[in-house]
Formats: sequence, structure tokens, C-alpha cells
Amino acid sequence: SNGSTPTSSLMEAKDKMLYGITQNGGLNNKGTIFQYDPTFDVYTKKFDFDGKSGAMPTGPMMQADDGKIYGTTQEGGTNDRGVLFQFDPVTATCIAKVEFDGTNGSSPYGELMQANNGKIYGMTREGGTNNEGVIFQFDPVTSDYSKKFDFGDNTANGKYPEGGLTEGADGKLYGVATSGGLTTSSFADGLGVLFQFDPATATYTKKFDFDGLSIGGNPNGTLVKTPNGKLYGLTTYGGTIDKDHPSGHGVLFQFDPVTSGVSGMLNFNGVGKGSRPNGSLLLASDGNFYGVTNYGGLFNMGVLFQVDLSSFTYTKKIDFEQPTGKLPNHTKLIEVALINSIAKNKAVQLNMDVYPNPAKERVTISLDQKIADATIKIISVSGQRVLEKTKLSGDSFTLNTADLSSGIYFIEVTEKENTSRLKLIKE
Repeated sequence: SNGSTPTSSLMEAKDKMLYGITQNGGLNNKGTIFQYDPTFDVYTKKFDFDGKSGAMPTGPMMQADDGKIYGTTQEGGTNDRGVLFQFDPVTATCIAKVEFDGTNGSSPYGELMQANNGKIYGMTREGGTNNEGVIFQFDPVTSDYSKKFDFGDNTANGKYPEGGLTEGADGKLYGVATSGGLTTSSFADGLGVLFQFDPATATYTKKFDFDGLSIGGNPNGTLVKTPNGKLYGLTTYGGTIDKDHPSGHGVLFQFDPVTSGVSGMLNFNGVGKGSRPNGSLLLASDGNFYGVTNYGGLFNMGVLFQVDLSSFTYTKKIDFEQPTGKLPNHTKLIEVALINSIAKNKAVQLNMDVYPNPAKERVTISLDQKIADATIKIISVSGQRVLEKTKLSGDSFTLNTADLSSGIYFIEVTEKENTSRLKLIKE
């Protein structure tokens, strides 16, 4: 009932909560949107897709400048070809803003992005004039949708994109198409291409054909931009081959938008480094890349890896196996800063202790400093205020919790503009 078959990646919203989707499950078995609080380890299902609002969401969601969260579904809508939806994290309402009909695109797989011009861009894997995918633009202010490019006019230009777009330092958008480009006897649909799209002129330019060899083949996911302006991505095939993997284990590649040069920077190899990555890289705050592979590792269930951006030294961090999850698919890791309590103003965060916790009839809140004219609230996981005390002064307070139902709550202490929270369990 709380969702099943989670795919893709989580995203961190402005409220510091993580949001994600499941392809299936929920009340209608058409997928869900969920929220996860990483500080208090609380999972909350926020919305059940019902077909009209979309079905079978796949790609990562993103939060636009208006505070709303946007995403796409592969199916659902009037034409059952997927929708572009808007989810409000404040009200937990979700509405289909665009219904794909085949002509304007169909079955989006990848993630959306908001460019510097304020418009949202994405791609569909199918649909369009040639039924091989489109690039589209959506205006979150006016809700206007426009198809900008049809893949497949010339198969050599790429087709069936499954990732998202990345804005380069030059203001152009860059992405990969999983198929199209060079063909071989083993890859009749092509090995994929890397392209540039100019949102100002709606001009599409193929920049590179993947070769299935040292540069890799069949790229997936979204390119990642580094501070030096270069873009990096992953291919599912190419690179190191062996008798069991004649098409290769995949490659981490680099693209320079200035020179249009492409280089294979690292080859995956199966047990040691993983195999068949089909997602996106994370450039973390420590300057390293992190990612996952779909297969390979000690148990052939995928690995989590780290790559040093300066030297491209590879370090395997985790071998996935059944107890820890397996076969990560179309995944992009995210980086989240965790804290023991949530404070709006970290510089003056109140250090507090709550006891007993779990609590029964009463709970005491002890602070490391005196506060004045403060407010203490107890809030349910659904956001409902169940108890509030105002105009409090001191450094220790006792609240009566006897009438609260058993469950998880948050104790929130506010003094002026400073707010801190801790989790409370009521038995």
C-alpha cells in the first residue's frame, strides 16, 4: 500500500525532505510519490497515482523555482502515454499539467531540468513524428508545452533517449540518446549519440557517435557538469570485453563542449569494478564522482563506486547483495547533509534533550541555554499540531503527553526566528 518497485533517484527539496516515486503499488497499483525524512528516519506516502494523474512514474523528480515538484510518468493520462505532473509538497496535491498523446511525445523515462531561462526541459523515449522520442519545453508560469525536436528524422542523429538534459557553461543543453548513431551487427538500433540543443534557437546538433569500444556504447542517464566546464557520463556497453561480455562492461566518459572531444576515462570490468552502469554520476562535495552499476561486483548484483576526478582512481565502496539491495537501475545518487536536530538558523541552533523518549504520560525538554518568550509544539508526522505552549521562559519544560495516541511526533522549540526539532516516540 505504501508503494512498490522504486526506480530512479531521490531528490532533496527545499524543506530538507527527500522525495521519490515508486513505479507500482499504492491504492491503485499505479505508483506513488513518497517523502522521507533523513534526520528522523520517517517514511510517508504522499500521493497515489490513479491513471488520470499519471501511472508508472520512472524518472527522478525536480523542484522548480516556484517551489513545486515536477516529474513524469510513462503511462496514464487520457491517452495512456504518460503525463508531466506537478506535485505541491505543502498540500500533497498532484495534477497532470501535460498529457502526452504520441505526437507531442510518449513514455518519458528521464529527469526534468529547469534552465536559466526559467523553462523546464525534458525528453520522451518514444512519440513524436518518428515515434523515437522528442525534446520538449514546459513553462511552469503559463503551463505552455511545446515540442522542440523530433528524434529519428535521421537515425544517425540518435533516438530513444532515456536520460535528462544538462545546461553547459555556454547556455546550451547537452544530453545523450541511448540508440541511433553508428550501427553494428550486434547493435542494429545504433550505439547512441551525444548532442547539443540550443534552447534559444531550438537547434539540435549531434556532437559525437559512440563507438561501442574505448568510448563506450548505449549511454544512459544525465550528463554531469564539473567546475572546469567538462561533462561526464556513463555508457552501458563498450570498454573492457571478455568471453561472457563481448559487448563490454561499460565506460565512464568525458566530453569537452569547447573542443567537442570525447574521451573514455575509466573502463568497468565486472567483478572488480562493476558492470553495465545505466544511470548518472554524482559529483559530491569532496570532489569525487560516485555512482552505481547495474551488474558486476562479487555477487553480480551491482556495486557502488567512487572515482577521484583529478586522477580517475577507482575505488569500489559496496558490493550489492540481496540484504542490501541489488541491481540498482537508472540511479543517480544524491548527497544529503544530516544533523541531529533541524534548525532554521544553524548558527544559533538550540541543543536540546527530550526524556523519557519513548514517553508515556509526560515528557521533559531540557535545553543547554535559557530561552524567553518561546513556543513549544508537538507535531504529528502528517504535520498536524497536536499540542502547543506559548510564552515560555527557562531551560526546562514538562509537557503532558497522556492524551496523545501512540506513534511518532516531533517536538518543535521556537524562540524568535530560531526553530529546532527532535523526534518523540509516544508509547
